[in-house]
This record gives sequence, structure tokens and C-alpha cells, in this order.
Amino acid sequence: MSKVNLMTKEIAEECAEEIVNKAIAYGKIKPNVKNIWKGEILDYWILQNGKQESLPEFERAYYNLFQHSKIVDKIPSLNTNNGIGSLMDLLAKVDNSPIKKNMINKQVVGKKLYGPELKDERKREFNTMTAEQKIDKCSAWLTCSCPESAIPSFVIEHIKTLDDVLKEKMREDFKVGQDKARYWNKNLSSSFFGLINKETS
Repeated sequence: MSKVNLMTKEIAEECAEEIVNKAIAYGKIKPNVKNIWKGEILDYWILQNGKQESLPEFERAYYNLFQHSKIVDKIPSLNTNNGIGSLMDLLAKVDNSPIKKNMINKQVVGKKLYGPELKDERKREFNTMTAEQKIDKCSAWLTCSCPESAIPSFVIEHIKTLDDVLKEKMREDFKVGQDKARYWNKNLSSSFFGLINKETS
């Protein structure tokens, strides 16, 4: 088994935050239990990491980003009728293998797009998405740590149409993106909240 390094406290907290934020976005949990769920997830990882430390180094397998991607992808279909139990079961059983991406119908045909043409294509693609896919796409833009000016205007406009719970989730996602960006850009703007609340002219 290839060695997987122990997550830092900061990365573990980011991963737990992403899980609970997506659970809130898809109506799986209420915002008022967010910190409880986050704490349970972190406690579980601490316990599992302790078990790994008792194993020979070559046998240790810590929670990693392959597993995390799979957990996040399962959130929309997660059954939370019995509380956090289903999530804990999912964390315990998620496998350690890389995700195999389906490349069918993903062949690039013709010239590459740049500038306004690329923006138009991104907007066209966004408009063909389902409501859930649009939420995921908005979240991806906000957490990517790219400059605020790089977030497409159609993403901001769509966020304005969301309910208060989802807007709050988007604010949290933007904070995650800012935290990542601080490693690279100490002067990242924090005016995103104004963009969400600004009335459409």
C-alpha cells in the first residue's frame, strides 16, 4: 500500500467544513447542527488516525483526498433520516483508490476557446445544468482560490437568486477559497458579500 500522509489540522478542518456545508446545501442537515456534525467528523478522524499510528508505517492508510472526493460526491444522495450514522458508515467504508473519470463524450473538437468566446461557452454550459449541478459549480468557483474578479458574472447572478440558506453556504465556500488564497495572495479582496446582496440593476 502506498504511503498516505497524515492530514494537517487545517486540511482536516477544511474537509469537514466542505462535507457539512454540502450537507446543508442539499437539505440533509439543518445549519444549527453544522458544528455538531463537523465535530463528530473530526473526532472520528482523530480516532482513526490514532489506530493507524499503532500499525507499522508501511501499513498506515490515513484519510485522503481520493476518499474525500468520493464522500463529497455521495452527500446529495445521503440518507440522514437517522442522523449522522449514515455519514459515519460512509466514512468508515470509503475506499482508498483514485477516482476513475469517465472520459466518454469529452473529446476536444476544433479550436481552443479564449477570452469572450470561452466566457460565452462557460455560460452556455452553466445554463444547461440542473439546479444541483449549478450549486456545485458555484461552490467550485468560490472555493477555487482564484481572484474575485475571475468569478464569472453569471455565477454571481445565480447566487443572488438562491435562498438564504444556500447564500450562507456560498459565503462559507468563499471564505474557504479566501483561506486557500492567502497562501498566495495576502491582498485578496473580501468584498464578495456585497456582490451577493447588491440589488440587480
